[in-house]
Parts: sequence; structure tokens; C-alpha cells
Amino acid sequence: EAVVSTQSTGKLKPDLIVCSSVMCTKSQKMLEYCNKNLIPTIGILDSDCDATNLTYVVPGNDDSTDSLMFYHELFNKAIYRAKFVAHHMMLKEVGKTADWN
Repeated sequence: EAVVSTQSTGKLKPDLIVCSSVMCTKSQKMLEYCNKNLIPTIGILDSDCDATNLTYVVPGNDDSTDSLMFYHELFNKAIYRAKFVAHHMMLKEVGKTADWN
């Protein structure tokens, strides 16, 4: 079961939620919660799904485990690359260099 904390409890809320099983009841409740709390969502879905509660839709086979693993690997790589770039930009602003040894 997905648990999403909010700023009202003093905890950070997520920057983004990726949902790969949009049609299940738990996911629908989570997506409604995200909409109410202005948390952007991405959903992997094919033509038999309802995209109403999603911020961003990625067309794909949401029934295939291989397909979902492929998309999750892509999201994972994109997140790590974005964090890497953000880290380097922050270091440049401060005037430091990264020590990767």
C-alpha cells in the first residue's frame, strides 16, 4: 500500500509519483490523493486504461512485466542523471569540484 506524506505533517512530499498499475483500487486512491495535494504523477498505460487522474501519460503495455521493467529502468536512469547534473550545478555555484576518487 502506498503511503504519501504531506507537508502539513512536517514531512516532505514526493516530487513525483510513477504508477504502473493505474487500474487497481489502491492506485486510484493514491492518484486522487496526489491530485488533491498537487503531486505530479506519471502513469504507464495502454488503450484500455483511464488517464483522468494522471498528470503525464506514457503510452505502453501496462500488462507486461518486461515492459514495466523497461520503463522503470528508464525512469531510474533519468532520475539519477538529473540528480547528478543538479549536484554538479550546485558545486559550480559554490565554486567547488567533485572528488570522485
